[in-house]
Amino acid sequence: MTGAGWDLGEAIAAATGVLGMLELPTEDVPPQHIWHHQDRLEEWFAAVRQRRKDAIKGVEAVPQADEDEPGTEYLTNELTKGLRD
Repeated sequence: MTGAGWDLGEAIAAATGVLGMLELPTEDVPPQHIWHHQDRLEEWFAAVRQRRKDAIKGVEAVPQADEDEPGTEYLTNELTKGLRD
């Protein structure tokens, strides 16, 4: 944008980014508290890309036996589904 102030340009860029995120599928929309943190957004969308790749391969995330530690998961596939439980 030429002729607009720096503040206005930044505000429009941030608003455009938020509106773009709201057009995503519900499960891909990041939590509101990270919308203005570029590093966290990059991590979020990297995880979304990985989840999509895993879904294409038939791999799904399964919680580990130790549920006290958040974010600890291992992967399994369709062939080992019957071996769980």
